[in-house]
Amino acid sequence: MALDVLRNDAFRLVAGELVLASGLVACVLSLLRGRKSDPSTLYFGVSAVLYGLRLIVGLAVLRLVRERSDWEPVGMIVLRGTLGYRPGHRPTALR
Repeated sequence: MALDVLRNDAFRLVAGELVLASGLVACVLSLLRGRKSDPSTLYFGVSAVLYGLRLIVGLAVLRLVRERSDWEPVGMIVLRGTLGYRPGHRPTALR
């Protein structure tokens, strides 16, 4: 079953990796070029990185792995540590 899901997601995985890599290269080249008057290459790189990550994160294989793993407690620890998130708690500004 997992192999069938991986076969179905192969194109999106490869496309996501290529778009992500091209975005990273564009960001590095933009920063090395040093032109502050034309940030279009940097903007392209940032948007390509975000779109590549979106393609990779949306894969069914990752959802399948997430269902079968015990990473949720780790994610909650990271959320609590970085954002101060507590389940069921609303900040006072939103009350």
